[in-house]
Amino acid sequence: MLSRVSRTCLRQSSRAMSTIPVNHVARIVRMHVENEEEAMKADVIFQRGLELFKSADAPAGMVSAKRTVCKAEWAYEVEMIFEGDKFKDYMESDFREQKAAPVLADLTKLATGEIYSGNRVVDWYEL
Repeated sequence: MLSRVSRTCLRQSSRAMSTIPVNHVARIVRMHVENEEEAMKADVIFQRGLELFKSADAPAGMVSAKRTVCKAEWAYEVEMIFEGDKFKDYMESDFREQKAAPVLADLTKLATGEIYSGNRVVDWYEL
């Protein structure tokens, strides 16, 4: 009996320990652009989007943003990082639908080929 209880406790404990905490969530959009000129146009649109998040009617919870560009492939990726408990509010907000989505649409018009968007749990580690 004791061994059965021990096994049950161990299984429950290991499952609880395997949960990844969600402190921050990144919304990612990845695409390719034609060349440096198009990447620079994308940067202007991305900056316009960032300005929206600085406005008074932006939902709370955005922590940071990042843009990466691979100049060999012209891969262009943006990442908007939110507090984990505020991300769902942003995704369901009128702000996203009415203000952020049109900027994203302008950005993705510059894409050549497939566009990827998705969400990631984010953690930072200092070395």
